[in-house]
Amino acid sequence: MAQAFDKVWQEGLLHKIELLLPTEYSRLLKSYLSNRYFRAKQEDEYSGLKPIKAGVLQGSVLGPFLYLIYTSDLPQPEGTTVSTFADDTAIMSVGDDVEEATEKLQRAADNINNWTRQWLIKLYKDKSTHVNFSNRRRHHIPIIMNGKTIPHSQTAKYLGMMLDAKLRWKVHVKKKREELGLKYRQMYWLLGRRSALTTHNKLVLYKQILKPVWTYSIQLWGVHKTEQHCYNSEIPKQSTQGHC
Repeated sequence: MAQAFDKVWQEGLLHKIELLLPTEYSRLLKSYLSNRYFRAKQEDEYSGLKPIKAGVLQGSVLGPFLYLIYTSDLPQPEGTTVSTFADDTAIMSVGDDVEEATEKLQRAADNINNWTRQWLIKLYKDKSTHVNFSNRRRHHIPIIMNGKTIPHSQTAKYLGMMLDAKLRWKVHVKKKREELGLKYRQMYWLLGRRSALTTHNKLVLYKQILKPVWTYSIQLWGVHKTEQHCYNSEIPKQSTQGHC
């Protein structure tokens, strides 16, 4: 979603708040969102006040909550899964072959595109990525959204994870290794042999700053070897097409 928090249509948001929340909460949030103004400052001069007709406050506690209310009715056609985290959205479909999976994904893309038009949200089509997840080579069928083809790629970044087409996690591990090396070089004056810090303090820094880099999403990629071995030994002839 493009500038998601800034583009929330406030009249539409208030309408959904009234539908989803009890009256006392909807009135409170209406008071919170209504009659808000902004002005610009240049040195010591100020512009006139202008009403705020779109957006929710970023950095506030209520901001993400209000955005979730606004996108709570995002369409999810049968046979697809729509995963959202703030303004990051992933659409996934599964089929017995690439044609079936692509058909489901295209249907979901059309529905979401129509929904964004209705609720005045702009999509970042150029920042979207289409990936075919499969252990076999498959021909690529393009996905069209709003008249434009979604770029096809072998990798996609989602919530800090690098997902490759065969889910081997090589790209993700390489990326995390580079990030870890960069942070370590920046902290070498604290962690190196010449540092005056005690071993205990060095361990604290490692656990708080370095360890979270390589352990992020380890629940998924950390057990990859075992899962891949079971897949190859038990169901070698099955092939399911996954799209995102």
